[in-house]
Amino acid sequence: MYRIKDEQIDQWIEAHKEQMLEDICELIRIRSVSAYDPNSPERPFGEGCAKVLLRALELCERRGFRTRNYDFYCGTAVLPGTTSSSIGIFNHLDVVPEGNGWSFDPFSPFVRDGVLFGRGSMDNKGAAVMSLYTMMCLRELAPKLKHSLILCLGCNEEAGMKDIRHYLECEPAPAFSYTPDAGLPVCNGEKGILEADLIQTIEPGNLLALFSGMASNMVPDKAYAELDCTLEEARAALSDRDGITIEGQNGRVRVTAHGVGGHAAFPENTVNAEEKLLCALLESGLLQGGAAEPLAFLQKAFADDTGVGLGIDFRDEPSGYTTHVGGMVRLEGRELRQNVNIRYVVTADPEEVERRLCTAAGQGGFRCVVLRNSPPSYMPGDHPAVQVITRVTNEVLHTDLKPFTMGGGTYARELPNAVAFGPNRMDLKLPEGVGDGHQADEGVCVQYLLDGLKIYVKALLELDEVIESD
Repeated sequence: MYRIKDEQIDQWIEAHKEQMLEDICELIRIRSVSAYDPNSPERPFGEGCAKVLLRALELCERRGFRTRNYDFYCGTAVLPGTTSSSIGIFNHLDVVPEGNGWSFDPFSPFVRDGVLFGRGSMDNKGAAVMSLYTMMCLRELAPKLKHSLILCLGCNEEAGMKDIRHYLECEPAPAFSYTPDAGLPVCNGEKGILEADLIQTIEPGNLLALFSGMASNMVPDKAYAELDCTLEEARAALSDRDGITIEGQNGRVRVTAHGVGGHAAFPENTVNAEEKLLCALLESGLLQGGAAEPLAFLQKAFADDTGVGLGIDFRDEPSGYTTHVGGMVRLEGRELRQNVNIRYVVTADPEEVERRLCTAAGQGGFRCVVLRNSPPSYMPGDHPAVQVITRVTNEVLHTDLKPFTMGGGTYARELPNAVAFGPNRMDLKLPEGVGDGHQADEGVCVQYLLDGLKIYVKALLELDEVIESD
């Protein structure tokens, strides 16, 4: 196996660091929220995603790689190997909506105190460009690998992963793949993801509007209801509640709850604004008509985020416990529609989770419409690739980190022989004032990207040996 001295890698990274950061900023400046439109085949995920993909492929070409655009679903850059086998590196260029609470423009990136700020810096544009530089480093410092390296850049990871499925319709799956969209050392298992809408026709009474959330996979940081009541009545009933604001608007009263947003896969340190709003409305006595009962069901369902309220509290040894989030709610006329995002443990039967959810919804008077049910993925800890990645990571970082499973959904679940692999540090806390992925003031520590680049270079040299090639 060919080895590169650590000093060579360190010198290469230092020489290319500033250019890599500027390339990342170039992509962050493009607002690329994925919005699938089946009636627009030329721009299936919207103008922002099309623009960022074109810019990214242009960047890859400027760096000397041949590229291909797969109908604006995704694009690739390739470092050719000596055999017909390949290793895939799958990143995404789409981002979640910016949400509320930013202290700066989400799409005007900057570096401050060793942190690169901007929507997509951590999830996943920073790692996407860093993956490109990984291939550049290997091209310059190592002889040709046996496996071709295929950098795939998708446009729909945050909103359904139609991009990766389209790619697999066009190309065979690589012999092994990883996605730099997780923590270190390696995520060898991902929980199942079930997304559904709970729908009920109600008599709303004095509830005129109900709104929460911008995306299924986000814990909402803001939710509001509009009521037909007086401003004085609302203030008398709710003025003592923290995080609740009340205002008169167009002859109606708007009650807004403010929470702490985050990724639906990791709800533990968030505050769901919808649940907070429902609790306030139900306890205030302000609601009149038929809305109270279905809202009480929803409030109870989301008071706990480990599946208890919906009868889906599965647990297991590899992945811990199930989580669920009420990401979005809408009241349109008499139709109340609640979106539910569930991350269930790797040993659970997908059909059983779905059956239990539908049963619980029915008990609350809701019709359950399953939008997607993506089964869990799991690669055993003794797999050679998992062992290589874990060892190399710990050697570079001087740590003793272990493989882990998570509730986040990455491209790894759509690919055979795949894992999610860095570059984020789950063993370290982000600096104060730095938001995580899907949060306001999102940022990534520059050192995470630099360490990740070195880890990927060293790991790929070994993976090229342990992954079978043609």
